[in-house]
Amino acid sequence: MWHRKTVRAYIFDVDKKAFLLGKSSLPPFGFHLPGGGINRKEEPEDAVKRELREELNILPENIINVSYQYSRKTRVLGIPHAEGIFLVIVRNVQIKLSWELSESKWIDSERLRDKNNQDLIDKALNFKYEGEN
Repeated sequence: MWHRKTVRAYIFDVDKKAFLLGKSSLPPFGFHLPGGGINRKEEPEDAVKRELREELNILPENIINVSYQYSRKTRVLGIPHAEGIFLVIVRNVQIKLSWELSESKWIDSERLRDKNNQDLIDKALNFKYEGEN
């Protein structure tokens, strides 16, 4: 069965100790992990970076780390999707929404924690980057 190939990102800001969610301007409306489709001949990690730049104005110099976490199959508006889920660590971001998102908000990591993302949240909270004490 065909699935649309997409990427989604848990975006963790090391300074705010929080995750970013976006609210879609398009159906299905509501808050979700930022991301989108993978272009032909595009690597998933490159797709994540492109989507973050397009949707939120998160620039490469603000990205500390991008790491693949897991895959999941889902349906959006009845269309089957094969999503690659990434953890993206950022700092010093200046969010500027594209037309695709009507709102964004930082969510405390504990509010986002559930049985499916425990390890991912722990990785983000324990992440150490070069130059950090």
